Amino acid sequence: KQYEVDTNLRLTLLVDVSQSMRFGTGTLNKYDYACTVAASLAYLAIRQQDAVGCITFDKETQSVLPAKMKQSHLGAVVDKMFRSKPKERNSKEPEVHRSETSGLPELTDFLKNIKGSQPNLQDALRTAAETIRPNGLVVLISDLLMQRDGLFQGLQYLRSHGHDIMVLHVLDDMELDFTFGGPTRFEGLELPLHIRCDPRMLRKGYLEAVNAYLDEVKQGCTKMQCDYALFRTATPLDAALSAYLSRRMK
Repeated sequence: KQYEVDTNLRLTLLVDVSQSMRFGTGTLNKYDYACTVAASLAYLAIRQQDAVGCITFDKETQSVLPAKMKQSHLGAVVDKMFRSKPKERNSKEPEVHRSETSGLPELTDFLKNIKGSQPNLQDALRTAAETIRPNGLVVLISDLLMQRDGLFQGLQYLRSHGHDIMVLHVLDDMELDFTFGGPTRFEGLELPLHIRCDPRMLRKGYLEAVNAYLDEVKQGCTKMQCDYALFRTATPLDAALSAYLSRRMK
């Protein structure tokens, strides 16, 4: 019995329920896709008699489901994610408007100053590390639209507890490719911000910023010795997940 306790894997799923996860342009939005990834991993783990727990978070930890290995626990994991889905932004918040006449420099300056409004994952990851037993497998599933300093500090805290960490980065194709065309009104999901613009004028600068952001996240995860993978919501989940798990096994 002691041998079984020492060799069984303990998997903890950290699922992002921040408002930005509601975005989606395909069949599944980012949160639906993230939950399907989490449920698939939970199924695989429970099937091989490993314990699975689930923690949902946004700016702070929202719910904690302790790890169990019985088959019926899969339903509890799925139910927890369904009940913890991202909430709608408060419509009573005052709105800030930017129009296409504002110009790209002003918009760029504004976007550089919203860092303080992004979720800080440090506290949620610290809570997770203190909640779960050391030396387990922790899978973070998120769009990672958050303060990167807090993200890396939180990952480092988890690593200090001996956890193996997988960071599954879920983004919609439109966020990565920015193929919007014609005058468009963008509505903030986590900020009371609306922007009217022609996205074709912003695409080059936007893609440069996205690529710089992706490089920062990848390099930060590598530095923290965390396994990183980018998941596009338009990619069939079975193909994306099987390819990633095959690469990880190698």
